This record gives sequence, C-alpha cells and structure tokens, in this order.
Amino acid sequence: MADSEQWGYTDPVTATEGEFTGWTYWNTDPFETRAGPFFMRRGDDGGIVSAFRSEDRHMNGGGFMHGGCLMTFADFALFAIAHDTLKGDHAVTLNLAGDFLGPIGPGVLVEARGEVTRGGGKTIFVRGLVTGDGAPALSFTGIIRRLAKRGDCRRVIVQLQHGRSMAKARRESLCAAMHWRTSGLFLDMGIWAWTGSK
Repeated sequence: MADSEQWGYTDPVTATEGEFTGWTYWNTDPFETRAGPFFMRRGDDGGIVSAFRSEDRHMNGGGFMHGGCLMTFADFALFAIAHDTLKGDHAVTLNLAGDFLGPIGPGVLVEARGEVTRGGGKTIFVRGLVTGDGAPALSFTGIIRRLAKRGDCRRVIVQLQHGRSMAKARRESLCAAMHWRTSGLFLDMGIWAWTGSK
C-alpha cells in the first residue's frame, strides 16, 4: 500500500498497488493494518465485500488461519457492512460473536459479505459470513454502537475556538476520550475531542 495524504475512518483510502488496487481500506487502525491489511469495495449487488489474501503470518501452529485473525477480519467487515448505515458517525463494537465453520490455509482469498439486520438508531446489528476461496469459514454477528454524530465533536472545537468555557462545551457535546477508530484528535486542557472526518 502506498502512503496517502487521505486519512479518516469514514473516508477510506484507495489502494494504488498490488492485488487489491482500486479497493479501499481504513488507514487509521494500526492493529487492523498490521493484521491484514483488509480491503473493501462495493460488489455488483450493491453490498460491501471485504477481502484480504491469507499469508503464512496469519496461520496458527496447526497450519491454518488463527481464529483471532478471522475475528479481527470479521470486526473490520462489521464496520464495512454498516458503513452506509453509519453515515459518517463514530461507533464502536459492542459485541462480536462467531462460529468457525472451516479452515483457511495460506494463499487463500478471504472474503466477507453480510447485511445490517437492524439499524437507524444508536445500535446497529450486523450479520455476515467469511469465506476462504468461496468455502464458508466463519459466520458472525455483531452489534455496533454509535457514539457521536458527525457534527457533535466539531461543535466542541468551534465552541473552544470562540472562547466558550470548557465545562459548557463538555456539557453540550461530550466527546471526551473518544479515540477508537478515529483520526485527527484535538487535545486542549486535558480533553480529547475528535475532529476527524467521522
């Protein structure tokens, strides 16, 4: 993956080289980037497809993909599947459960597809299936929780820039210590306020 000036959880970066050229990925999660990297694109049916190519480093001692790698990919896919529903809002995983259905070896195309089964409010429910070269490997369900509307944290920054008291800004839009899956954090007088594109 080439370095890019594009950053942000809700604004994926486009891969410019390798097998997944033209696919997008989030470059703001160091763990996912190291574990994958994982990619996504819109499929022919309009749904989101997430994918990566398995390597030796993804395998466990038995020679097949480590369950932790599959679950990390499922967590990535959870947010990719819910991307349209989130509409730029910041969110975190509340629950992620999976059932292992089959092994994946090295050199396999690993994909995930799924659907939002309930969304629109603060809590979003997702289910999906991870496959290895088309064979089922993991079924998963997850719950995502919205933490803040896109404009809420920006309002804190505007209030601070216009001299409003920190206490009043905090009361009106609480964004303290929110840094999960975000970029562009703003630190002033001990409060973390998210200023990224999400």
